[in-house]
Amino acid sequence: MLVWAAPATRPADATTAGGTSITNTASATYVDQNNVTVSVVSNTITDTVEAVSSVVTGPNEQGCTPGTDAIVVGAPFVRTFSVTNASNVADSYAVTATASAGSIVSLGYIISGNVVSLANGGTLPALQPGGSLQVAVTANPGQTPIGSNVEISLTAKSTSQQSVNGQASSTASQCAIVSGAAAFSGPGGTGTQVTKLVDGASFASVAPGATVTYSIAFSNTGGVQANNVVLTDVVPANVTPVAGSVLLDGTTPPAGSVSLAGQTLTVRLLALLPGSPQTVTFAATVSATAPLGTSVVNTASLSADNAPTQATTPASLFVGSANVVYDGLGGQSQPVAGAVLTVVDTSNKQPVSIAGISLAPNSNNTNPFMTGSGGAYSFGLAPTQPTTYLLTIAAPGYVNRQLMLKLSPLGGGLYSVTVTPQDGEMLAQPGGFALASGPVTLSGVAGMFGNLPLFRTQSVTITKTVDRAFAATGDRLVYTIAFANAGSALGATSVVDALPPGLFYAPGTGRVDNIPQEPVKSGRNLTWSLPALTTQHAITFATVIMPGTADYTVLTNVATVTSAATTDVALTVSASSSVDTRIVPGVFSDSTIVTGRVFYDVRRTGFFTHGDVGIANVRIFLEDGESVLTDPAGRYSFPAVKPGMHVLRLDKTSLPADAHPYPITSYDDERSIRRLVHGVFDGGLIQDVNFALAGAPTK
Repeated sequence: MLVWAAPATRPADATTAGGTSITNTASATYVDQNNVTVSVVSNTITDTVEAVSSVVTGPNEQGCTPGTDAIVVGAPFVRTFSVTNASNVADSYAVTATASAGSIVSLGYIISGNVVSLANGGTLPALQPGGSLQVAVTANPGQTPIGSNVEISLTAKSTSQQSVNGQASSTASQCAIVSGAAAFSGPGGTGTQVTKLVDGASFASVAPGATVTYSIAFSNTGGVQANNVVLTDVVPANVTPVAGSVLLDGTTPPAGSVSLAGQTLTVRLLALLPGSPQTVTFAATVSATAPLGTSVVNTASLSADNAPTQATTPASLFVGSANVVYDGLGGQSQPVAGAVLTVVDTSNKQPVSIAGISLAPNSNNTNPFMTGSGGAYSFGLAPTQPTTYLLTIAAPGYVNRQLMLKLSPLGGGLYSVTVTPQDGEMLAQPGGFALASGPVTLSGVAGMFGNLPLFRTQSVTITKTVDRAFAATGDRLVYTIAFANAGSALGATSVVDALPPGLFYAPGTGRVDNIPQEPVKSGRNLTWSLPALTTQHAITFATVIMPGTADYTVLTNVATVTSAATTDVALTVSASSSVDTRIVPGVFSDSTIVTGRVFYDVRRTGFFTHGDVGIANVRIFLEDGESVLTDPAGRYSFPAVKPGMHVLRLDKTSLPADAHPYPITSYDDERSIRRLVHGVFDGGLIQDVNFALAGAPTK
């Protein structure tokens, strides 16, 4: 048997370094015919691996791809190649870049993410077999016509001097298509501003605590892909963006592409191809403590590595309401329908032509415009410079209004407006319905000038009458004050009647809507109070003309009604009315009078009150024998009593069968049938002397 072997260091392969020695020796073992094992060894053969030069440069494009290969005319661009040592020895390669049009700006090889500059034609660091480096070639197409293809080529050539095959080289080419720059535009097309909207409009009025939706619409209208696109929105105070609500064209963005730091929302889109519209939306919450009248106006911005930064149009939030015509005294609950608003040119006093963006409810930008049932209005004004207008408002039953409007543009259809009343009336506080003196300024609004209060032509009316126009001293005058509310409900109301000198109130005679109600007396003023004024009322009371009042004197009696607005107690409306009575000579000019009432004390209070009934035809005597009979209401009067003390006595024989005197004898008690008249000099007032009787009228 023959066994042989050929041991060696190792066989040569493609990665065996040049200059490597390979030895080979053969040996054999056999058994001869004598059954003896014999071993023999051959001579050793030695081979040396030759050094071979080889390099591979890539990638090598076969054609241009629109979009990804697009470059901007006149702007530098980069193409990156790889150079790989495919030989079996360490080698350094000289690299040379060329451009079919334009120029090569620079070369550099990339190590650990950093670019090391290299001259065109310079040599790369030595690469071990199988090693590679990336080479970045920066070129500029110059003014190469748009649409042209530019070929960027990189040649890598071996610098090895020991290669048996000489200095190998490799060339690769990449394409570029000369195009316009990347650029961000709005939905209106190339060159239009990127739009930012809130709840679908540039302006929205919302309540504190509301949630709104912002949307930003844009597209790349340039000729190349926009790289590393970043949307940044710094949202002002009082509004908090919700990062988890961000959507890109209605879909959830990739993880990590959205971040929120404080009030700054950042959305990264990486790349945006030309002609690719994009809409970013996100929700935001308005602070529940944001003051009414607060304006929140902001813009976002778009940036990219190869596109100029573009700001959006402003989006504005107005906290509260800003476009309702309403009853100034009734407040928010009483909008005014049928109010005609006209924006007028200050120079020719003619309605202006409105050509701005239309807003609801005036979608056609009609001028003049009439409010509907909700009282809302709008005008799509789009000022481009500070502008002044007049706004007139007219509505049935209300006083016409004229307001001065001064608008200052903020861009994006928004403006600040200062409203100054030309009629002296009040305006609404920004964002609300409470009244305030003008002027009032609203910032960051569109299509409106605030809530606009109107005031009725006659909110309250009052008429005062007296039962006689001519009277003599000692006469009794009966006054009637009729007052009403012709407009919105009013709050606390007072009626004040100012009595002139010589005229005195007869106690117990006050009536409100025929119900006894005594006034509060302060000097010569009589005051009746009501909690509200929603309809019409009547006050009646009696007075006496005092002795000593000069003949031919005109007694002017003035009554004033004052009511507070239900929306603001500090705001009041009032009306006054007066009536005259002339004093004429009379037989009792030097005397005074005594008046009073005889009544069934049905309520058993001892004094005349609601439910008690006067008794007719009862005789009352003075101490000198003079007597009078009571009228159907139980009233009596001694119109010619000398000043001083007197005694009155009720004639029991004149009483009806169902009336009975009380067993009271005190002269100062109304339940006594004898009364003492103290006189009319105590404060200058005369008091009625009443007689209360037990019993009740028989039906």
